[in-house]
Amino acid sequence: MSDFLSNLSDAMAGIVESAGRSVVRVEGRRRLAASGVVWSGMPPQTAPFECHIQIRYRHEAVSCTVTPAPGRFSAVFHAPQRAVTPGQWAVLYRGDMVLAAGTIDTFE
Repeated sequence: MSDFLSNLSDAMAGIVESAGRSVVRVEGRRRLAASGVVWSGMPPQTAPFECHIQIRYRHEAVSCTVTPAPGRFSAVFHAPQRAVTPGQWAVLYRGDMVLAAGTIDTFE
C-alpha cells in the first residue's frame, strides 16, 4: 500500500505542477476612466464625491469615489471589481437616482 500512495502522490504532484503553468490569475480592478459623460440627477461636478457605480447591466452597483473632469470622470472602487470592460457604460447612482453615466475607456 505504501508504494501505491507514493506513486499516487507523485502523480498528483505532477498534475498540480503542470496545471500551475496554465492557470491564469484574474484580479479585480481598482479604478476606471470614462468619457462622454452625461449628467442626469445632478449638475456637472468639479470636486470628488462618493456614490455607487454599476459597470455592467446585471452587475450590482458598488461604492466608489468619483473624480470628475470636463466630459469625463475617473472612479476608484472601494473594493476591487472584475469584468470592467472598455466600451461598456459606467453609471453613477445615489440610491435609485442616476447621477451620471459615461463610456468606460480604461481601467487599472
